[in-house]
Amino acid sequence: MAQWTSAVGAGQLARLLGSQQDRPAGPGTRRPPAYRALADGIRLLVLEGRVPVAA
Repeated sequence: MAQWTSAVGAGQLARLLGSQQDRPAGPGTRRPPAYRALADGIRLLVLEGRVPVAA
C-alpha cells in the first residue's frame, strides 16, 4: 500500500482560504466568529477536493 505524502503548507492554505473570502454573503447576514469562518473555509476546501485528506 502506498504511503500518503501530499501535504498543504501554511502559505498554500492561506492562499486557498483567501480565495474563499471573495465569495459574496447574502444581504443582512452577519459575519461569523473567526474560528467558525476558518473551520467553514477548511471544510469547504476539503469538500471541493482542493485540500487532500489522508485516511
